[in-house]
Amino acid sequence: MWTITKINLRSLFINPVIILIYIIEVPVLLLLIFGIKINVENGIVNSLIFFNRNIDDVGILINFSLPYLLQIYIFIHVFLYIITTGGITLSIIKSPISSIILTKEITRNQYIIAQYLSYNFFIIIHLLVFGTLIFLVLYIKTHLLLFEEVFLPCLHITFLMSSYTMIYSLLGVIVDSETFVLAFGFIIYFYLGYHIENITIENGLFFNIIKYIFPPILSIKEYNIIIDIDSLDLFKIGLNIFYIVIYLLITILIYRKKDLS
Repeated sequence: MWTITKINLRSLFINPVIILIYIIEVPVLLLLIFGIKINVENGIVNSLIFFNRNIDDVGILINFSLPYLLQIYIFIHVFLYIITTGGITLSIIKSPISSIILTKEITRNQYIIAQYLSYNFFIIIHLLVFGTLIFLVLYIKTHLLLFEEVFLPCLHITFLMSSYTMIYSLLGVIVDSETFVLAFGFIIYFYLGYHIENITIENGLFFNIIKYIFPPILSIKEYNIIIDIDSLDLFKIGLNIFYIVIYLLITILIYRKKDLS
């Protein structure tokens, strides 16, 4: 199982969409390293110089503009993660290679779990590396330990994507259309994820069934980018883990009955 996970991880790190993410990240790191100078006194940013130009309204930039820009940046990351994981889930599970793999010493249960773990391990590793680089650059420039400001948004994205990869794993063994899988993911991310928690009994039985079919973590709308440890909803995280287990069990049951020849 771990061999399959490692193979998938290697393919993910060189996926064209992921390379696009690298292309987006490198300029941001270079900008932080060479283009921005930050002066901090008593834990408060009192001046910021952007390419030798002093920024006058530092408070407005940090409290309003920066969180908005980070929200967009994280949105782009999640969008590209969805394309990557949704696009390869179906192709991996439906691939004739899976039939060959399953003739070896690996069960269908292990194969599905390996697929799911590889997606999420990749996201965790990628966010951890990128988050650590951002943290180190900011620490060198400000001498502030910005653990919560840097790593908690990464943690929220990790749990968010655990929901999507779980759903994609199930769809991958049910439908034969990659377009449908991706479209379904985008519908959840752009619409359903933002409205699911506001569904009430007045919306009717159908929408209430949808509300409880999907896990509670389907969007990042409710989380500010500048957050603290108290904003973590441990109940939702626990419930999301419960959904992951149930979805994977259903995925395994369906996959075990499919003819892969």
